[in-house]
Order: sequence, then structure tokens, then C-alpha cells
Amino acid sequence: MKPESTPHDDNLMRRIRAKRSQIATYLNRVEPTANRLTTFATICSAIAGTSTAVLTIALSTTPSIRLWWLSAGATASSALAGSANHWYKSRDLAARILKAQATDAKLEALETLIEIGQIPLKDAAARYERCVLEVPFVTWKAELAWKRAVPLELVEGEITQPVSGQHVGDPFICSGSATVPLPDVHFWLALEIEDRIWPKETEVTVKEDGSWSKTVFEEGTSETFAISLFAANPQGHRYIQTWLRSCDKQGTYPELRRTPGMIRLSRVTALTRTLPPTAGAPASTSDARIQDSSSLIG
Repeated sequence: MKPESTPHDDNLMRRIRAKRSQIATYLNRVEPTANRLTTFATICSAIAGTSTAVLTIALSTTPSIRLWWLSAGATASSALAGSANHWYKSRDLAARILKAQATDAKLEALETLIEIGQIPLKDAAARYERCVLEVPFVTWKAELAWKRAVPLELVEGEITQPVSGQHVGDPFICSGSATVPLPDVHFWLALEIEDRIWPKETEVTVKEDGSWSKTVFEEGTSETFAISLFAANPQGHRYIQTWLRSCDKQGTYPELRRTPGMIRLSRVTALTRTLPPTAGAPASTSDARIQDSSSLIG
């Protein structure tokens, strides 16, 4: 049985995933550059070597101005190859790529140990710190923010009210705080029952001070449930909106089985609500909303 995670575990997991996203972005940017430099230097060296050998033979027999220009071209190719090799070596790209890949593997292993509860939080934090210090060259470049490429793992948010185990009414107030690093990050509340989720009707609006509050209306037939705060990128935001439109059109609200472009920031469990006498449904239709959502969203 998977151990219950704590808020500190969740925060560390988000940091690990954020650093892995940074490493992936770094490798996606640097590896093609390193490959292009290597290919470019190889081609230039081959051109320079071949041209020099041919021109040496040609100039010894029939010197001409055109051959001198070709010799200058060969010299330029050789210089370009040397410059590419120097740039590649001066930035130590090969060593950095290997170090980034090794650190990503360590972070993946650490993430797994935390998920299965096989490492104390203090030891996990120490390992994470060592991994970060191994790749000081892996950082978010300023232009990435302008391109809105910051991953959801860097977004932070929490639910402060209600708290786990609290008895709530219908409706009830849900509030908390969140960071909005980019305009294209959206926040949604979703009700959860046994890992099945139902996003609420509208997204959460975060105020300038980072606080948010939303009235949650829930008319389901389950007495015990959880409420979660999700962060969504534009893809995830559109996915939820499409799901809601499809549900409104058909008049039924099946669970949302997949959450592309979304990440859970905070989860409050074991909320209870007293159901009215007429709210209980027959056993054969215990919850009309629990259906296969594949027919609604492809």
C-alpha cells in the first residue's frame, strides 16, 4: 500500500520534477547544438583536407588565380573547423551533457524512492541538494519566460480551507493561495472520489496578493470525498472546458479520466458531508455521474 504523502513530500517532489524539466530543456537545447558543431567541424575539416591535397598538386603544375582562390577557400574551411572545435571544447559540452544525463537519472531514482516511501524526507532533501549542485549550468534562461515555457512543476498553490477530515455543507467555501508565474497558467478545483475527478464549473481566479476563494457546489451522492487544486497549461485548460461543454450538452457528468497538461498542487482528503434524505440513490444507480467519459472527449 502506498504511504500517504505529506505537504513537505509534495513540495520536494515538485522541486525534483521542476529540476528534471530544467535538465530536459537544457538537453533539448544543447544536444542538437553539440551535434551540429561536431558535424560542421567534421565537414569543414574534410573539405579543407581534400582541397589542400588537390590544390597542392594542381598548383605545382598549372598555377592560376582561380586555384589561388580555391586555396583561400580551403584555408577558410580549416579555420572554421578549428573555431567550431574550439567553441565546443571551451564550453565543455560533451562533459556537461553527460553530467546532466547522469543527474537526471539520479533525480528519477530519488523521485521513485519518495513515491514508495523508502527514504526519509531529510535524506531525500540532502540528495536533491547534491544533485542540484552537480549541474549549476542548468538554469532557466530569461527568454524562456517570455516564450511562456516555464513548466507547471514550478507553480505553487495550496488549499487552506477546508482541512482534511472536516465536515462541510453544501455549498461550502474553498480558499487558499497560489503563484501565477505566467498568464497562461490556469487553476481549477476538482472533486475527487476514489481517484476519479470532476472539475468544478469555472476556473479559480487568483487575486493580486496570491489568495483565492471559491464557493463549491456539490450535489453528488457520495458522503466522503476530497477536493484538489490543479494547475493547468493552455492545453489542460481547453481540455477541461471541452469536458464541461460536452457534459452540459448531454446533461450528464462522467468522471474525467485523463488530465493532460495538468498537475495537482494540493489535495484535501476525507471531507464529509451529511446527505439529505432524498439525496440517496438506489444501489443500481449509486452515482449517475460515474460513467465512461471516452465518448465525450477523444
